[in-house]
Amino acid sequence: MNTLPNNYVIAIERAIRRVSFVDTDTLTVAQQISIDGDIMDVAITSDFNKAVISAFLTQQLFEIDLRTDPPSVVNTFHSPTALEDVALSADNRFAVSVDGTSVGQLNMVSYSLEHGDGSWIPADAQAVAVSPDLSGRILTARFDQGRVRLYLIDNAGMLTDTGSEVMAGDTPFNLSYTPDGRFCFVANFFANEIVVLYTGNPNYFGETSRTPVIGNPQTIVVSKNGQRVYVLTTQEVASFEFDPVAQRLSLTGRFNHNLNIVSYFGVERMTLDATETKLIISGQNQLAAFDLTGTLLGIVPGVQSDGGVAAGQASHRLPTDTLLVTSLDGKLQFFDETLSPVIGEVNLDVHGIDTNNVVISRDCSRALVASSSGGFKLLDIDLTTNPPSLKHTVFTPVPVFSLDITPDSRYAVGAFSQLISYSFSDQTVKSIPADAQAVVVSPNGNGLILAASYSTGRIRRYHIDAEGNLTDTGREVEIGDSPANLAYSPDGNFAFVANWGAQEVVVLDTSSPDYFGETSRVGLSGNPDTILVSRDGSKVYVLTSLEVQIFNFDPVAERLTLSSSFNHNLRPVPIFGVNMMALNSDESLLYILTFVPRYSRRLVAFTTTGEQLYGPTGDFAPGVAICKPV
Repeated sequence: MNTLPNNYVIAIERAIRRVSFVDTDTLTVAQQISIDGDIMDVAITSDFNKAVISAFLTQQLFEIDLRTDPPSVVNTFHSPTALEDVALSADNRFAVSVDGTSVGQLNMVSYSLEHGDGSWIPADAQAVAVSPDLSGRILTARFDQGRVRLYLIDNAGMLTDTGSEVMAGDTPFNLSYTPDGRFCFVANFFANEIVVLYTGNPNYFGETSRTPVIGNPQTIVVSKNGQRVYVLTTQEVASFEFDPVAQRLSLTGRFNHNLNIVSYFGVERMTLDATETKLIISGQNQLAAFDLTGTLLGIVPGVQSDGGVAAGQASHRLPTDTLLVTSLDGKLQFFDETLSPVIGEVNLDVHGIDTNNVVISRDCSRALVASSSGGFKLLDIDLTTNPPSLKHTVFTPVPVFSLDITPDSRYAVGAFSQLISYSFSDQTVKSIPADAQAVVVSPNGNGLILAASYSTGRIRRYHIDAEGNLTDTGREVEIGDSPANLAYSPDGNFAFVANWGAQEVVVLDTSSPDYFGETSRVGLSGNPDTILVSRDGSKVYVLTSLEVQIFNFDPVAERLTLSSSFNHNLRPVPIFGVNMMALNSDESLLYILTFVPRYSRRLVAFTTTGEQLYGPTGDFAPGVAICKPV
């Protein structure tokens, strides 16, 4: 468990090869770790679980786990060229880094935080920014050419040069996007100005305005709402208000920082703290904090910062393997692995008997409960507060039973007689007609969705884009009698369908965005209800009306082979697309939601070998979810 402060910054101390974690509330050092590399810049994932640090002369990227005490290097990637500026993709899956020089062989590197490997392409780029809108658009600054160039990163982390670029002053030095990805600000170094680029059109980007600053601009910081922009130059900090309609910056204030700012291409030497009330600046061998008006709040003792700085926040997280279920009295309840209540409960203000399902986001930050009590609703629960709290209640056009959440935790997708999407950021609900009773979203970030039609025996493919819009691809396959539930393999290359009436699991090849189809089938003992897949994709767990059956999956042969099974002696009652079983993180325990006795749905825990350990306990509505952060 990490012990980082609630609000902290990570400061790079290049000269002494050290990283400091600083409490911005007290301006004191909380942790320090040494890293054997010529470290330069740092970027933190939006869930605050990981950081990536670039190293210039030693040509490395260091992946840091911020959840350990102290934070620790979990992987080191060796690059073919020196690396300076580093940025993260919007889904936290990839780091993108570029060489800070403008001579010799130049490359842009893509590093996977999931797999610890990377790839690269030739790129004349001295600074890089990845769009936060999940479009995969990357803008790079070409300092000597005075241009900003567009690249793309796909769902596998592969980089592509679009060949599209625009003039952006004479010496573009650094870049920063607005939070919605519709604009990007460029620090024009020797011209002492900020260039505003419009980036809201996927087919076009270009300059809209320019604003002067005093001194050479090094870093541009944008507030979370996109309305405030702070520019660090060699002489001052200038504050601006940004008008997205007029597409220009208006000066609101400025102050001299009196610090020695040694400029590095693309390296962020200033950041807002998590509360957006302080500006933290990495000067040469000192870390300084100012309020937004320019009052010096202090110099952090014991920190010789001379590189990048990034802000983090230690938000509350559910303990790993916390189970989520909804009670019949309308509360979301939390249990540990022994089925003992933990944390407290969230009053959902609904009749529990009318709640249909509960799911949890991949990062364990949000839960969503579907309900038909007093109208068709989705109940959005914030799991980062302590205790968790009901954040939003939104109405849907139809009742929702089956639910899944996109891998970036931005949208939920639900199904019954329509397919709906729900945005966690702005609570927008969108829908399209769909004969779908069970739904699952691909985990590989390509936006593909599989939906099962119980009555027609078909699986149809849909798509969700970066704005939550749903489209029907028109592609479907017939798989047989009564498909009731689905699950993807972790890489998204295969899907497994619970064919309820035929008592079998159907394996689908889903690796191609243009085609999917059946590869094999395996018979079961009993009618299948829930399918779970192990973290590495090698095992598939199937809950049937009679047994739990565990299969080995061979992705080359594309088939399942029964490994073991046990009788559960329970009465699981299936509901289309609702998981009635959960698997813990080390894959040693299975939790089954079942009727015990006839009219009481309770939770029971088994080992994967069939030994009943805990329960039955509770009196619950359909659906069980478990916190297993990725």
